[in-house]
Amino acid sequence: MPSSVFNKRHKTFAAIVLLSSALILKPAITSSPPPCVTEYEHTYMGWEEFRAPIAGTAPAELRAIGNVVVYQDLLVVPEPNKGVHLIDNTDISAPRKSSFIPIVDAGQIAVVDDVLLARSYVDLVAIDIRNAEQAIEVGRVQNVFPYDDAPGDNAEGIVAADQTQGVVIDVTRHYSCSSGGSYHDSTSYGGCGGGSSASPAALPDSSSFNVGVAGSMATMLLVEQHLYVLSQDNVITISVAEPQAPSLTNTLNVSLEMETVYYHDNALYIGTRTGVQILDLTDPAHPQKAGLFQHPRQCDPVVVSGTVAYSTLRSGSGCGGAQNQLDVLDVSNIQNPTLITSVEMNEPYGLAEEGSNLFVADGGAGLKILDVIDPANPVLTHTYANFPAKDVILNAGHGVLQGYEHITQIDYTDLDNIIEISRITVD
Repeated sequence: MPSSVFNKRHKTFAAIVLLSSALILKPAITSSPPPCVTEYEHTYMGWEEFRAPIAGTAPAELRAIGNVVVYQDLLVVPEPNKGVHLIDNTDISAPRKSSFIPIVDAGQIAVVDDVLLARSYVDLVAIDIRNAEQAIEVGRVQNVFPYDDAPGDNAEGIVAADQTQGVVIDVTRHYSCSSGGSYHDSTSYGGCGGGSSASPAALPDSSSFNVGVAGSMATMLLVEQHLYVLSQDNVITISVAEPQAPSLTNTLNVSLEMETVYYHDNALYIGTRTGVQILDLTDPAHPQKAGLFQHPRQCDPVVVSGTVAYSTLRSGSGCGGAQNQLDVLDVSNIQNPTLITSVEMNEPYGLAEEGSNLFVADGGAGLKILDVIDPANPVLTHTYANFPAKDVILNAGHGVLQGYEHITQIDYTDLDNIIEISRITVD
């Protein structure tokens, strides 16, 4: 997409709404103030410009880090709402930027057989990345995602938009009250699940495809010939039997606050802010609801090993609740998951399991490793406070940690002496 992609903006006002003071985001001036008026100002990108063919450009500054995908010798790094950075990781001690792919409202991504699948607002685009420096769009499924699902969390403001004018790339809310006060604010981006998200956390059944791997904060997941995407309260299933020509297969209503998705043993494990929802993949094209484990409102990624699931609960930042802990669940019967035990944490985000070791990205408290050979009695064995992290990807001794403003690659072959190999920081 040309660099002028954001130059042809136009703004309109829409949908004047009367709100009581209880709904206004600013403190009330009196105990019973008069109603206020909310007006939404939308900045649009026209449909023709939005759907202009996407092509890679020269490497660009990395300003924010979405959920990283490791694909062969590439680190595929989405920058939420901007695009995707391709980083050559042939030499893991010295990764280098190869190119940048500008994608409107980028965030959710997956990679299969040299094709980057990326959500772009309402569309799913397929981009050939065989040559990272000459990435080019090769397919697109239009209108597969809801119009009011982006950008940001101001659904009411998006609903008020005029869809005929194109996609909304910014929303500003203007408030005015009969008392004479007025102000405005812009839509905030990102959310509890680590911003826009990524692709599969583990793909044991995808041997017929070359598939990118990401951490447990994924919201877009590839399993064999199907791509599962979390979108509002729906799990959308897309066939990728031909990666360059994806096609919509199914939409299943699940939960309004889904955050992460993980695959294990013919089932999807959906981390939501109120529990873990399990979907049966007996028919991969049409997932069906199975069991549900509920917990107080928290942020909640999940991974699974054997008949045990590990789920982190994190408070704050819109997650609600007060717990910061690791829950260990018995999922031997996916229709009836049950709690085995809980372990206190500081600020847990993503996690990954290898052998009898569970790696937990405990936010500012660093990387923690627990021995879970006995799932009922997890034992904290290592804490690396020098590795603050939000997610972790493991690959036989080579790990990738997604931090707040950095991507750190580590050698963890010796758990008593984890070594930093390289670090990429935001510009």
